[in-house]
Amino acid sequence: MNQRWIGLAMMLNIFTSYAQSDFPYKSPGQDIMSLADAKPAPAIRLNADATMGLMLYRNAYKSIEELSAPEMKLAGIRVNPITNAPSRTVYYTSIGILDVVSG
Repeated sequence: MNQRWIGLAMMLNIFTSYAQSDFPYKSPGQDIMSLADAKPAPAIRLNADATMGLMLYRNAYKSIEELSAPEMKLAGIRVNPITNAPSRTVYYTSIGILDVVSG
C-alpha cells in the first residue's frame, strides 16, 4: 500500500516540475508574421455587362472590441443585442471602382 503512495507521489512530482517551468513568449519569424498580417484579397462584384466592378476591401482580423461585443444566441444565430444584427458579420472598410474594359 505504501509503495503505491510513494509511486504516486513521485509521478506527481515529475508532472508538477514540468508544469512549473517558465517558458517565455516566442513570436514567429518575420516571414510567418508577414503572411499572417497580409491584407486579404478584395471581393469583386461585377455589373451585368461585366464592364465595371466594385472592389470591396476588408480587414483580415476583427478587433478586440468587435470580438468582445455582447451577443445573444437564438436558434443557432448569434445576435448583437445593441445593434440587433448578426454578431459575426464581415464589414468592408473601403471600396474601389474597377473598369474591366480599360483595366
